Amino acid sequence: MQGVGKRASPVRENQGSLQNLAENPEIVPESATEIPVPEMFPESAVLQTKQMRDHRLFLKVNIFQQVILALIDTGAARTYMGTKVLKIIKRNKILPVHSNSSSVQLAEGSVVQTLGLYQFPICIQQHEVQLECQLLPSLTSDLIIGLDFLELHLISLNLGRRTLVLRSEEIQLESNIQTGLAGIHGPTESQLEKLNQFIDKHLIKQFRNSPGITHTIEHTITLKPGAEPKKQRYYPRNPAIQGIINQEVDQMLADGVIEPSNSPWSSPIVLVKKPSGKYRFCVDYRQVNEATVKDSYPLPFIEGILSRLREARYISTLDLKSGYWQVPLSETSKPITAFTVPGRGLFQFTVLPFGLHSAPATFQRLLDNILGPEMDHKAFAYKKFYVDSV
Repeated sequence: MQGVGKRASPVRENQGSLQNLAENPEIVPESATEIPVPEMFPESAVLQTKQMRDHRLFLKVNIFQQVILALIDTGAARTYMGTKVLKIIKRNKILPVHSNSSSVQLAEGSVVQTLGLYQFPICIQQHEVQLECQLLPSLTSDLIIGLDFLELHLISLNLGRRTLVLRSEEIQLESNIQTGLAGIHGPTESQLEKLNQFIDKHLIKQFRNSPGITHTIEHTITLKPGAEPKKQRYYPRNPAIQGIINQEVDQMLADGVIEPSNSPWSSPIVLVKKPSGKYRFCVDYRQVNEATVKDSYPLPFIEGILSRLREARYISTLDLKSGYWQVPLSETSKPITAFTVPGRGLFQFTVLPFGLHSAPATFQRLLDNILGPEMDHKAFAYKKFYVDSV
C-alpha cells in the first residue's frame, strides 16, 4: 500500500509504501544498525498524559481476589467479558460451560462472534453471586454487565445517586479514571533537521506520487439475489466544477484507477471538499449499496484506541495516499462501479472507490492483516473521515 510519509516540515511531503516493504523484504536491512535511527527526541518530546474521568457507570467487583471495574450497560441484553477476565478465571481452573459461538451486534452496527459461555462466582462488596457471561475477545471493557444479570438478581439502579441496590443494600457505583492525552511536546528545530536528513537518506527512495496496488486483498461487490443494474443520470455541473472533474478523470486514467466501460450500471459523480480546500472524487453509490450485500467486518472503537495510547511515549502517524485506491476490484465488480462523465462517456473503477458501504470493512481487514496480532499494541489503523491512517 502506498502511504504519505509526512515530513517534519509542514511544507515538505513525500509518499511511502507499506506494501513495498511487505512484498520486497530485500529493501529492509537485516539489522536495525544498517539504518541508524537518530536519537533526537529527549524526554522533552515525550507524550504527556493526564487523568480523565469516564462518566459511565462502573461497578467494582472482585473475581478471585482481582478487582475489576465492570461497566453497567442497560443496553446490553447479555453479560460479556474480555480477555483480562478470561485470564483470571483460567488461572483458577474455570472451564467454559460450552464453546458455542453466537452473533452479537455492536452499537455501531457491526456483528462479532462470542467464543463460549462461562460461569463463575464474583463478589460485590460482601455479596457473593454467580455470574454467567459470554467471551467477547474484542471487548474494550474488561467486563460488561447486561440486563440478564441485573434482572436475575433483582438489581435496581438509581442514576441520580449513581448507586445500585443488591439484596437491600445500596452500593455506590464508580467512575473509571483513565489516563488520557494532555498534549504532545513537539521536536525542536535541530531535531526536525535531523529527522528530515534521516528521511532523505533512508526513506525517500521508497516514496512515489502514484498510489500502489496491494496483492494482499481484493474487494468483491456481492449483489443481492434478483438485483438489477441501476442506471442514473449524471448531476449538472457548472464549468468550474466540471473542469475539476475532468482533471481528476485524466489523472485517474493515467494512474490506472479507472478505465472506459460498457457497463449497464451508471452512478453520478460527486465531489467532496476536503479540509485542505481540495476535492475528493467520489461517486453517489447509494442505489448500488441498496442492491448489494454489506460486509460486517468490525471497525475499531475510538475508546479502544485511546486506551492503547495511554502507555505511549511517542506517537507517529502514516497517512495513506488514496488508501482505497490501493485495493484492487474483482473483475466481476468493476462494471458495478461505472459512472458517467458528461461529454466523455462511461468509466469504471479498477480499484476500490469511495462511497461503497463495504469499503471501510475491506480496508480495515487489509490493515489488520498487514499489521497482524503481533503489532496489536504497537500499531493500529483508525478512521478519521475514511479508514486511511495508521
